[in-house]
Amino acid sequence: MHTVKTEFNGGIKLRYRLESASCKVTIVDAVASINLGKPEFGVTAG
Repeated sequence: MHTVKTEFNGGIKLRYRLESASCKVTIVDAVASINLGKPEFGVTAG
């Protein structure tokens, strides 16, 4: 079976705040994961 992998950088708008957090989105076989570059504004990566 052929594995399809797509990656791109983006940003997440944090609820109730004016700031955005940078992130990396990885999609492997139609399953997406979002990883923050670093924990920001009390949001934990994981």
